[in-house]
Amino acid sequence: MNTPASLHYLKLSIGLIVGMLFCTFVGTVQAAPLTLSGDANATSSAGVALPIDLQIVGPAASTTPVNLVVSNGTLSITNTGGLTFNTSLSASTINFEGTVEDINEALLTLTYTRGGTGTDTLEVTLVNEGEVFFPATGNLYEYISSTLNWTQARDAAALLTRYGATGYLTTITSQGENEFVADRLTNAGWMGASDAAVEGAWRWVTGPETGTQFWSGAGGGSAVGGNYENWNPGEPNDSSGEDCGQFLAGSSGQWNDLPCSGFTLPGYVAEFGAPGDEVEVASTDISIVTVSSPTIASRSPLDNATGAAISGELVIEFSANIATGTGNITIYDASDDSIVETISATSTQITIAGDTVTITLSEEFSESTSYYIHIANTAFKNLSDVSYQGISNTTGWNFTTGDFTAPTITVVDAEAATTTAEVTWTTNEQASSRVVYGPVVTHGLTTSESDTAPRVTSHDVTLTSLLPCTTYYYRVVSRDSSLNAATSSSETFVTTGCAAAAVPSTATSTAVSSSGGGSTSLTEDSTSITVTAPTNFTSTSSSVVIQVAALPSGSVLGNIGAPASLTEPVSGIVFDVKAIINGTTILDSFDAPITITYTYTDADVAGIKESSLWLYHYHNNNWEALDNCSLNQNSNTISCTTQSFSIFSLFGSLVPTGGGGGGKVGCSDKSALNYKANVRHDAARCLYKTSGAPSAVENSGSTIPAMRPQSSFMRDLTIGSVGADVQALQIFLNNNGFEIAATGVGSIGNESDYFGGYTKAALVRFQSAKGIVPAAGYFGPLTRSVIASSGAVMSTPAPVVPSQLPSVPASASSTNTAVQASTQFTRDLTGGDSGDDVLALQNLLIKAGYSIESGATGYFGSQTKAALIAFQQAKGITPASGYFGTKTRIVISQE
Repeated sequence: MNTPASLHYLKLSIGLIVGMLFCTFVGTVQAAPLTLSGDANATSSAGVALPIDLQIVGPAASTTPVNLVVSNGTLSITNTGGLTFNTSLSASTINFEGTVEDINEALLTLTYTRGGTGTDTLEVTLVNEGEVFFPATGNLYEYISSTLNWTQARDAAALLTRYGATGYLTTITSQGENEFVADRLTNAGWMGASDAAVEGAWRWVTGPETGTQFWSGAGGGSAVGGNYENWNPGEPNDSSGEDCGQFLAGSSGQWNDLPCSGFTLPGYVAEFGAPGDEVEVASTDISIVTVSSPTIASRSPLDNATGAAISGELVIEFSANIATGTGNITIYDASDDSIVETISATSTQITIAGDTVTITLSEEFSESTSYYIHIANTAFKNLSDVSYQGISNTTGWNFTTGDFTAPTITVVDAEAATTTAEVTWTTNEQASSRVVYGPVVTHGLTTSESDTAPRVTSHDVTLTSLLPCTTYYYRVVSRDSSLNAATSSSETFVTTGCAAAAVPSTATSTAVSSSGGGSTSLTEDSTSITVTAPTNFTSTSSSVVIQVAALPSGSVLGNIGAPASLTEPVSGIVFDVKAIINGTTILDSFDAPITITYTYTDADVAGIKESSLWLYHYHNNNWEALDNCSLNQNSNTISCTTQSFSIFSLFGSLVPTGGGGGGKVGCSDKSALNYKANVRHDAARCLYKTSGAPSAVENSGSTIPAMRPQSSFMRDLTIGSVGADVQALQIFLNNNGFEIAATGVGSIGNESDYFGGYTKAALVRFQSAKGIVPAAGYFGPLTRSVIASSGAVMSTPAPVVPSQLPSVPASASSTNTAVQASTQFTRDLTGGDSGDDVLALQNLLIKAGYSIESGATGYFGSQTKAALIAFQQAKGITPASGYFGTKTRIVISQE
């Protein structure tokens, strides 16, 4: 057909309104005029899927078919929601139908891909499958499968209508029309040509070209009037009366003559459209140029990557050397499509090295966040000025960063029992639980990782098979779901089970090589112990942890007693030493002797015969003297050997009491020469002269001793107490059948003014006999009342040691009115001491705001030491060691 274009439906272009068209077609009702919009031209890179800009404009609910055709390359659609497809989703021809709303959603995913370079046309028509619209003619074509002769086909075509136009057997008037129809034929079919009227005069006998002669003669004939023909070579040949035209299938689209009746074909080509009878179809062509533009060879982070780095750097490696163009690179947060940063292609944030582009963001990416990248199709180009096609959707380059922050660990705590400990902590995110621990700071033991499915924020791990009375170092470890691990700082806990339920004031742990030997030391209150292991001291393990802990001697010796041959412990502490292998086992004995060196001070041995000093350890429930002891009185050290560890303490005998007047007598020469008000334990170690032996008052029921002058029971007494009231208590116990000692110091007639372990043991026996509960060896109100009811004389106590130092004001005590203005700070005080001066010190500290949880008890324990250290630090006293000596007394007196 060769009809002027002005008389046909005007060819539509993308981006233009195609007209107000009402379309009708078989099986589909188009309820409202539809148009097509988009870009009429597109440039694609070979091998790269090009998004096609195409949309239908019209009522969303309108139902219509869509036919998409390309001659080269492949079309693809990924969104098929609500649509019916008559073809594959990825092909050179795609046909489907549905509402305008659903079609437009699908067209957003339409892409075109071509393997090589070249030019192609995407034909877009809103027609059904099998129908094709040729913009050059403005007509619609359809191959009708029906076995008919030519006459029947002519009549059948005339009965068809499509999109408002009546059908007829196709008439081909140009090569373009012939090729267009031939490409879309599925089989050979009839067309509207015949020479039945005049043999050899071939005319179009259907459609608007009816009566137009286009050929004259047989196979050797010629075209008439320059009209188009496409006879197969040697045709038409009128073999057996062939007077009607056949359109051959295939790319050649050649023609043949066949009989008009008595011969059938499987179908015919119907054409729709003529002047005044145009088809009403929305159609457009999109020109696509495929060029060898730069492509991405690799990128970092990878597309669809998870756990991507947060470096804030994008790296693209192109297929060729690259240069920047214009436009932007835009980074989006995928969670809400917000723009994170926009970077111009001309920005200094972009660097190029050959084929590699590095884009540096102003800030790092956030952790555990999804991003996608847009790149303008003008931003990068090769050195031939061909642009990279860019990325304009959410899926072209997207990635999710990883979690690289470890959990935060807080509130670490441990509650220890004798052989177990419960360790708890919290984390700011869901995490696993593990504890590394051991008797040395390098730990050595670990629990298995727990709380992995699910992970938790509150952690609770119980350690088992621990050793009693042992200091453990521990750290807690938590890992989040990204396996970021956090480890706490090293903490310690001490298991219970120490002698007399005592709590170590200090401890140290040292790992010692079995083959190389080694030593460790611990100092507490100026008293120290050093444990030295020789080479090859054990073959049991390659390494041994030697742990030394300081325990208060008062409570420990009050519980387990002291060696029977000696009277006094030298220090207010004892040392608990143990050897630990594999973190879980006590090593009881050694292959070679271990050297124990004990260092004491002059104050420690005031009132003790220094030559009598000997080092003991509590082994097999008994005090045993160590071997090979060497005493150096000049350096104040004693060294001994042992082949087992336990509790170690230094003991000696008190200097015997002498005659003469009252006052401090019986001190050793060293103690006497060094006697000062600040010498620790002088009052405890030097005895007071008494006036004669006690005289008993006979009574039918009991014997009550006469109190010595200046003695009284006005205060509580315990281990370490010193004074005439202590001596009076010893006399009372000795004369009532609860002897302090059989012979020597503490025996009848040799009572001292120092409350030691033997005095405590005798007092425990008295309390048990009198039903005093608890029978703890502490002389308090209950025991005083029992003694007072027996007729004991109550009088004012003598001061412990006179001194010219300032007295403590009566107002110093807000919690105990028994502390009077006459109370003196006349001696140094430290852990294990007790007495009214300790009580006065505690009350002063409490009133000054330095908390002692147990209150003012008169006993110098760890809480008192901690409060005193805080006081010393606040007052600038150095060292702030918790030792109450001359410096601190002077500051206290000025408060």
